[in-house]
Amino acid sequence: MKGLTRRMLLTASLAMIGGKARGQSRSVDIDISGLAVDELMMIERGGARLAVRRLSCSAFLVLDTNCTHLGCPVQAIASAHFAFRCFCHGSQFAPDGAVLRGPAERPLPSYSYHRISRNKIRVLLDRPQ
Repeated sequence: MKGLTRRMLLTASLAMIGGKARGQSRSVDIDISGLAVDELMMIERGGARLAVRRLSCSAFLVLDTNCTHLGCPVQAIASAHFAFRCFCHGSQFAPDGAVLRGPAERPLPSYSYHRISRNKIRVLLDRPQ
């Protein structure tokens, strides 16, 4: 039998640091029990910075909160004009992640999710929409 291959080492390394190994999906479970309709929660889980907004009793919007310009973290802002701001270079984003002011040119990526219980959703980090 042949010794360890480069592929085997890479797969094992990725699995140890939480990366995607062959056939595995990266996901995080989020407790949404305390999140009311139209409320926003900023969290860091599974190596991802996320904003979770409850749109209705059964619908959520999950956004990546790294600026699409150079990857700086964006912050939630209570403003009538925008919802997220990158303090590195001034990009502003709408509540749905759309770019309102650059230098960012792409919207904040959103993630799909599914409900796994009454109080939890599972966010699929491998598939930004």
